[in-house]
Amino acid sequence: MLKVNDFFWNWNPSKKSLKKVRFGLGIGVSCPTYKQTPTKFMGKQYLQTLIRKLLRGKATDAEKRQLESWWKHFSDDDSYLRSLSETERQSLRNTMLSGIWQQLDEKPLGEPTKNKPKKTVLPVSKSGRVMHLPVVRWAAAAIVLLVSGLLLYPYLTGPQTIRTSYGEQRTVELPDGSVVTLNGNSSLRFSDDWDETGQRDVWLEGEAFFGVQHTRNHQKFIVHTPDQLAVEVLGTRFNVQNRRGTTQVVLQEGKVRVTNPAQQTYTLKPGDEVRYTQVTKQLTSVRANLSHELAWRTSILLFTDQPVSEVLQEIRDSHGLQVELRNPTVGRELFSGSIPADDVKQVLSKIEKIYKVTVTFDGDHYIIE
Repeated sequence: MLKVNDFFWNWNPSKKSLKKVRFGLGIGVSCPTYKQTPTKFMGKQYLQTLIRKLLRGKATDAEKRQLESWWKHFSDDDSYLRSLSETERQSLRNTMLSGIWQQLDEKPLGEPTKNKPKKTVLPVSKSGRVMHLPVVRWAAAAIVLLVSGLLLYPYLTGPQTIRTSYGEQRTVELPDGSVVTLNGNSSLRFSDDWDETGQRDVWLEGEAFFGVQHTRNHQKFIVHTPDQLAVEVLGTRFNVQNRRGTTQVVLQEGKVRVTNPAQQTYTLKPGDEVRYTQVTKQLTSVRANLSHELAWRTSILLFTDQPVSEVLQEIRDSHGLQVELRNPTVGRELFSGSIPADDVKQVLSKIEKIYKVTVTFDGDHYIIE
């Protein structure tokens, strides 16, 4: 079973054909017969690697033959494509490459020519060197690929998504060398092939701390949040949290500019905090308590005079601890203290002891009354 993007190709040895199967739905669409054995078919990651090597002039003859065979035999039947969903059609952008060899009017590499070769004028490069036909041929193929780049780019450089589960922290290095630490129950999406001229865009849901690498070309680094807030930096260290319709940006060092959907902007200095809510749709700024806001990176949850209801909600957001607060009076009480991130249930025993309440476990959640 071979995976191509979000669906599967199933090889039938007896019929010598492939069937496209939607995972989990049991439906398939037959495709034209392939001449290769199943081991010759390429998964998405391997295909991406070969195409990039071709464009950089580093593909071997064997790799070129693999690409040629794949392009020539992949289905480009209109009725077949019409039967696919939009997502599936996007994953098959590469079918446009099936015409490369016809456009170049060349025989496949390694295929003998039956007719006597015609007299050919070999092109000359700018340096004055004669370019041999195989070089010309693959250079032309690369040009076809590049001309088609706008359609191919999303396929070759599809976004990468990093996710964390409840209570998990994960550190990832981005293509530019920037380092991001994700808090629990968070996700970060970004392209895996940034160039050296365009801006660097990432999309965050949840909470993350960014250590952004400064580039020699002064490329912008922009963090996008679900409420359409844009956090723009050049090189800095800052924290972004997006939970329950509120985005909070805390700057540790460097310089950050935050822009909301209405194009209201605010430039932060180290130690500043900016909040944006979908209710007010305004940016508000205060001086941040950095030791408090960044404590989670050291596996400590630190609270200073926060309502118990907010404390429980924060722990639910990052660690998935489900608590039903049946005593609203306790919810308004202010709580201060530290909780180890690997044992967040300690907060329940502290609340029980400090506020003289009862905490019980009921199946899948805790009850405070």
